[in-house]
Amino acid sequence: MADAKTAAKDYKAAVATLEPLYASVSQTPGPSSTRAFVARAFAESLRAAGDGARAIKVLEDTRRENPDDLDLAVSVAAEYEHAGQFDQAERTLRGVLAAHPDEGAALNALGYMLANRNQKLDEAAALVTHALAAEADNPAYLDSLGWIYVKQRKYAEALGPLERAAAAMARDSVVLDHLGEVYFLQKRYREAADAWTRALDGDRVTIDAAAITKKRDRARELAK
Repeated sequence: MADAKTAAKDYKAAVATLEPLYASVSQTPGPSSTRAFVARAFAESLRAAGDGARAIKVLEDTRRENPDDLDLAVSVAAEYEHAGQFDQAERTLRGVLAAHPDEGAALNALGYMLANRNQKLDEAAALVTHALAAEADNPAYLDSLGWIYVKQRKYAEALGPLERAAAAMARDSVVLDHLGEVYFLQKRYREAADAWTRALDGDRVTIDAAAITKKRDRARELAK
């Protein structure tokens, strides 16, 4: 039901649907995979509804009861990042990696966050490469590595990972936006326009549709 409300962009209704469920599964202290699962869904709904501070609190409260749940720790870091608390997000991810240096999701999350902030790009590439050593075909990791290469202006190296990621995540608008960027930077304007058109036809999660439309139209002009 909450997923249906979210799909309809009725985020407050999704929060109202999940709140009593979260309260119920939180009554018993101690580790609980069910509580962790519900907490992540509840936090996503809270953030979408504009209450990022409470989303972080829900995840931190749940994390204290589930200290060994690494996916939950990565989710906490993501909420800090969404809230613009980048230092706290980085500390959280580095804390995970200090104890679990091969944790792929944390390696990828930290590398991608650093790339988005255009910081420590060599380290970011090393982190995601480490994650790919265990999951060579993970499309999210491939997208991250390609995007880091774009930030490093290594466009030839970026193309392969981004094309593989886009083939595996054909409706992921962010991945398709990244692919459009590398095509555009290589002056492959027709392919850039096509990638951005597919991004606009995709899931549109966390993209600026107006900005992508502007880039797509510019690529079309240059392709004439």
